[in-house]
Amino acid sequence: MADKLIQSYFKNCLTRTALSLLLTAGAFLLFGCLCVGIALIPERLLDPDAKGILLALSIPCYGIIFTVGLVIWVLLNNQQVYAQFDRAFTPLGLTRSRYLIAGLQYKGTYRGRQVNVYYYVAGRRYFRTPDLQIYLNGNIRTRLGIGTQNALATLVGSLMQKQPFDPGDPAYAGLLFYPQDESWSRQLLGDSQVRGAIVRLAGKDIAGVRALNFSPESLRLQLRHFSLAIITPETVREWMDDLFTLTETAEGLPPPEQIAEASDWERAGRSDRGRFLLPMVIISISLFIVGLIFMVGCSLLVVFFEILSGGFS
Repeated sequence: MADKLIQSYFKNCLTRTALSLLLTAGAFLLFGCLCVGIALIPERLLDPDAKGILLALSIPCYGIIFTVGLVIWVLLNNQQVYAQFDRAFTPLGLTRSRYLIAGLQYKGTYRGRQVNVYYYVAGRRYFRTPDLQIYLNGNIRTRLGIGTQNALATLVGSLMQKQPFDPGDPAYAGLLFYPQDESWSRQLLGDSQVRGAIVRLAGKDIAGVRALNFSPESLRLQLRHFSLAIITPETVREWMDDLFTLTETAEGLPPPEQIAEASDWERAGRSDRGRFLLPMVIISISLFIVGLIFMVGCSLLVVFFEILSGGFS
């Protein structure tokens, strides 16, 4: 199974399933031991009726203790993750703030360029995966998407009727290229420094599923399905230097023939994601109200048919 995406999902699903089973088995085993311990208390020390009451009270108490312990474990684990990211990103001159419920974002400048970083865990339950996005501002003026070759990327490209561009360089094996301006992209990808930076950032031998997106006003590196162990000060600085090299080289090329402009929403997605909060809240409330109206309407319709059929007579 050579597909990185399938491998990642398969490994993630198996790992989470195994952890869930172990946690569930451990919780039931511990509760069973508690029940057996209460049952073995001699009657001279505890009346049988009192045992029943104690056993009944132990169920909600155990549930509360287990839940509190799980929450504490999650919070401590999050603190470790925050500290790890701080050690990697704050030496670059970036400052941290909260993103979403348990995510992180960093803002600042690196070598004179604006940097925006977002980290959160995407997906639910067995398909949860870390998602890290690093934006470096630049005047690129066109678009070029570079992604890890996998089943999902191939399917999306087919559905959108987009054919990947072949740069004709074996160093780029395992990557998909979707340029807006093929001539400009060929010049960029032919540069030896660019080739080295792209291979280090998203090459076929790099762990996880990665993407590089050149857009009119920024360059974005996105990482998914990766181990948090790779977030080190040395690795992050290398990423930033490679992104800086790519941006500088792209700006130094002759202007592309296919010029693009960034939209307001694209700028907000890079540096002001709080702008999406109000629309998301409005959409969520609207969907809730629509669902509630639908449920009430169905209930009234059932009652109406019952009345017509004489069901309440």
